[in-house]
Amino acid sequence: MVGTIHLYEEAREKLRSILEELRPAIITVEISRFSIEFRENSRRIWTERFNLALSRIGVKQPIPLVLELLRRQISMPYEWTVSEEYGGRYGVRVVPIDTSALSRRELPSWERQLLNEKNLWTLLKSSDLEDLEEGHFGPLKMQAITLMKDGMRHDTPAPIHPLSWLGAPFWQERERVLSKRLARIASICHRVVHVGGWMHCVEDSPWPTLVDLLKGTGMEVEVKCAF
Repeated sequence: MVGTIHLYEEAREKLRSILEELRPAIITVEISRFSIEFRENSRRIWTERFNLALSRIGVKQPIPLVLELLRRQISMPYEWTVSEEYGGRYGVRVVPIDTSALSRRELPSWERQLLNEKNLWTLLKSSDLEDLEEGHFGPLKMQAITLMKDGMRHDTPAPIHPLSWLGAPFWQERERVLSKRLARIASICHRVVHVGGWMHCVEDSPWPTLVDLLKGTGMEVEVKCAF
């Protein structure tokens, strides 16, 4: 399992180097087929709406960092593009393994809710982000590295627990589905590399994560950080 930080495009080369090191026979990615197809079909209109909203509120290049994060959100996730590039180079199959429930619920609303002048202006007024590496991704990297290395403390109160979202039935079911799909693939092909968000790689939390569920089946799992 290769843990990533979503939107952290600066980690492209790190992810690429890990794939080169591991030489997988198959790659699975935390994205759904629906998400890939919807993003491909919406890419042009999303870009046009984003650029139009920028021009209407008078934002010029380079765009403010908070809007750069939004640009990354509406782009194809780098986890998928890097994996696809690797797969195309070496003839390795790349499988979108996520369920479509989340993307079907959220992606169709982005054009209306996110890519308009009001939302962009609200983001600009509410953010004082001056540096992506130190101000946004730096703290995330520190937290991710610590938790992936040492696991979770069980005395962390649920309201501030970084994995508290896993307590909801929707997310619990998603982890179970992902674990079953991965286990099925791994039963056929043993050199599987899964690329997905780092929180799914944290062991021993109050709520079973993907890595917990996979290890619970007796599967041998190695975890790496792609950041």
